[in-house]
Amino acid sequence: MDQQLEKAQSSFQVIFDGLRDDQKAAFMRWIFETNSRPPCDSLAEKLQTAEEKLSGIITDLKNAVPVNGVLESEKIYFPTVGEHADCKPEHTVHVDAFLYDDWDLDQLCDEGKIQRNYCKDCGSRNVLPLTFISHSMSKRRLQYVFLALLPDLQGKTIVDVGSRLGTVLYGAYVYSGAAKIIGIEMNAQFCDTQKQIVQKHGLDDRIQIVCSDVRQQSELLKQADVVVVHSVTDFFLPQEDHTQFWTFIRESVNRSGVKLVTTPSLEKSLLSTKVELAAWAKPVALSEAAQFEAAHDPDLAELNVYECI
Repeated sequence: MDQQLEKAQSSFQVIFDGLRDDQKAAFMRWIFETNSRPPCDSLAEKLQTAEEKLSGIITDLKNAVPVNGVLESEKIYFPTVGEHADCKPEHTVHVDAFLYDDWDLDQLCDEGKIQRNYCKDCGSRNVLPLTFISHSMSKRRLQYVFLALLPDLQGKTIVDVGSRLGTVLYGAYVYSGAAKIIGIEMNAQFCDTQKQIVQKHGLDDRIQIVCSDVRQQSELLKQADVVVVHSVTDFFLPQEDHTQFWTFIRESVNRSGVKLVTTPSLEKSLLSTKVELAAWAKPVALSEAAQFEAAHDPDLAELNVYECI
């Protein structure tokens, strides 16, 4: 091996090993942002502009919705199968990851607005940690999806199924060149909130909100180049409706080359249904940047991208 390269790799490893686990993902992101996406100044300016735009949106949303990001008009169905089957109302806390990052979560706990633990035996010290669930992508996830996981979306159409607060729509707007960004949401309150945000922040040139059950929007889905299905079935659909939902998605999103971004993975989501993945879509090979980021941040590794066959 070239001695200069070997020395550089050794120095890099020493620096990397000296970082805390929560710093490693940010460090790797910096490496790729400064070396894989020239020009650096242009990207830095883009990220700064995006951060400012999203920060303004977050401030407005915090004033519009509860801390947990769940509206009284929503019906929550706690999963009976799958990775969230152990979530129960008494020890599950909904906190929106787009609105509240880890630092914000610590602040909410310090202020007594939410708790981290629950008592198994009232009045005793027999406590267990609460389970925190978010139904929105964090800003970090949005960056990963649109800057590393997906290809260039310039001129493309992206549809978010169950857009709720509009998180994916805002991320697509600031981090991609997608020409049409469409959110499908059946809750009228969430639709109104999204429309207000879109209008106030001048996003209506590319973002459109469709207030409807997605199962009535087959033609709209067929126009999409990218379809995002992020945490839609768990908590928001009764188990008996999962097969119908995924059968509809399978029949509506089937044009060769169309990308699907999902959480959980399709492999997990389709387990309890009669929908076969192999004849529908295949996992997309991740770029080197995406592989590094996912390897050093378990939260990002939960995001999946597929391509229709």
